[in-house]
Amino acid sequence: MTIITSIHRRLTVVATGLTAAVALTTSSQLLAQGSDVHPGEDIFASYCATCHEGGDPRAASVATLRTMTADTLRFALTAGLMQAQGQVLSEPQREAVIDYLAVPPVSGEWLSENRCSDAQQAIHLDAVSLGNAGGDLRFSRNLSAAQSGLSKADMPRLELAWALGLPGIGGLRSTPVIAGNTVFYPAGATEQVLALDTESGCIKWAYDAGASLRSSAALSDVLATGGQSDEQPDGQSDGQADGQADGQADGQADGQADGQADEKTGGQRLLYVSDERARLHAIDPLTGEALWIIDGAADEGVHTRLTGAPLYHEQRLYVPVSASGVQRGAEATHECCDGRGAVIALDALTGERVWTYYTMPPADYTGEVNSVGTRLRGPSGAPIWSSPSLDEKRGLLYVTTGENTSLPATYTSNAIIALDINNGEVRWQFQAIANDVWNMACTGREYGPNCPSADDSIIKDWDFGGAAALVTLADGSERLVAGQKSGHVWALDPDDGTLLWQQRVGDGGALGGNHWGIAVDGERVFLPISDPHYASMTDDMIDAGVHAFDLGNGEPAWEYRSRPDCADGRDLRVETCQERYGFSALPLVIDGALVAGNIDGRLFIFDGEDGDILFEFDSSQGFATVNNVEARGGSIDAHSISAGAGMLFVGSGYDRFRQQAGNVLLAFRPGQPE
Repeated sequence: MTIITSIHRRLTVVATGLTAAVALTTSSQLLAQGSDVHPGEDIFASYCATCHEGGDPRAASVATLRTMTADTLRFALTAGLMQAQGQVLSEPQREAVIDYLAVPPVSGEWLSENRCSDAQQAIHLDAVSLGNAGGDLRFSRNLSAAQSGLSKADMPRLELAWALGLPGIGGLRSTPVIAGNTVFYPAGATEQVLALDTESGCIKWAYDAGASLRSSAALSDVLATGGQSDEQPDGQSDGQADGQADGQADGQADGQADGQADEKTGGQRLLYVSDERARLHAIDPLTGEALWIIDGAADEGVHTRLTGAPLYHEQRLYVPVSASGVQRGAEATHECCDGRGAVIALDALTGERVWTYYTMPPADYTGEVNSVGTRLRGPSGAPIWSSPSLDEKRGLLYVTTGENTSLPATYTSNAIIALDINNGEVRWQFQAIANDVWNMACTGREYGPNCPSADDSIIKDWDFGGAAALVTLADGSERLVAGQKSGHVWALDPDDGTLLWQQRVGDGGALGGNHWGIAVDGERVFLPISDPHYASMTDDMIDAGVHAFDLGNGEPAWEYRSRPDCADGRDLRVETCQERYGFSALPLVIDGALVAGNIDGRLFIFDGEDGDILFEFDSSQGFATVNNVEARGGSIDAHSISAGAGMLFVGSGYDRFRQQAGNVLLAFRPGQPE
């Protein structure tokens, strides 16, 4: 990967490669000339409204677009997810739409006015409650009472300790790192990584990433000077990887680039987080300064995204890559598709590439054309949306993949794959559901030219969106379990990927099934299901909820079936309360209690043994905040639930897929026993 800043160089001096377009006649000038209608409004109505005003359930709503900054919108239209649509517009048209939609620039006062006092500034890294999104290397999402500082008995007594408002955004998605009395929080579209005091929510330092934050955070152990591994795996160089077959590893390390460690970096820890521009940031957790920044898109292509949280282990950092080209498939003239999933192993100290695994060779022209005559490319897709999990005993890294985005289908899509941690070579792979080729042309009443035919694909969009969790049962046997958007939960033998049992709940789908993953407690696996309630359905047809299964044999243990809560004016606060009331967020086990968040904003804590509700809280409301920023909650989704230092943290608000926007981080602690 390309290292774009040297050790200790601040991000603020890094050029992004994107400059603001300057229209010859600006929107403000046109308005000043007496026009009653913002010029961007007509352009939006002509080019954007069909999808964003309800035509595509995945497209951001107009209300969500109005929570975005001009820089965020400009990046989306020129280099991000909406690049294809942005190319249709002229430069002045793009700027007019941006000016029409963008939230006014946010002052930095919200950062400066909530600074911690000198007495609260200390950061201690010796007691880490939560070092990565999975809670451990196995991605169990299972925290003990000692690790979290909370017990099951505390759950009914939880009280809101503080709320932090995050201005100018509509959603939160990340699990922080929690160490000592500090929460290292990637604050979404604020573009800030915040070091927060656990007790008060004041800010110890703020790091400006220069783009919206995308992944959850991860923390290294103490890194030795010259952290580059002595053992370099054999294999092809990155430049030779074009000829690789499905799932072949690329083992040759890149040449040394800027970012080489100096003596001052030895013996420290690093905090890692990725942004929406596919850059990986390594930050000093004590000072909030960048040690290095890597540009993933520069090496892996324009479709590259770094969605899953990186995983640290023994001087290496494993970074999942979710490149697929799924969005551009909607464009009839796009030569669909390119982009492929990957895992990149880096030296954790320097950012040097050690090996790379790709889920398939690069896309090439297939000799086929779509219905409008555009040449087609493939294979593509099988992105890795999730975080990896690691098996120390077997020396394996487990990853899960999504569907293909163009033909031909590969064996690496919708799969669980075991990689050798030393060189990235495939030890085994299990394909859960084959021949699923899907892209954004496969939406709406009539599919677009780049959607494959039903003869060539099942056209389901049944990704794995969450990690595979490794768990040891009481009898010493082990299971590797993962949830899928089809509604399945799969249990495999980690030795060779043999299927031991499976269960399926509901219908699954693009917005259904299991989205962000599962949690385990050693006896049970907990499967959140997010199936929407469509107009043709009745409540009894909906399996949205939380479902628990015995890890040994897959038998159902208990279930909680979610139902809409629109009473007492809640329908006014939660616009989609009657349709979207499933569970999508990555759950968390704390001392045998299961914490799960609903798309409609409700937070639930269940007894893991029997499903009894221990605690319930409605986050879809307004909150008084410690930093006096106006804030309200919304959908709880993605990796928004975490715990440590005796507190539970929940990011409320998720403005994608027409869900409920919000901009508040909530902190709970147990009240006094009655």
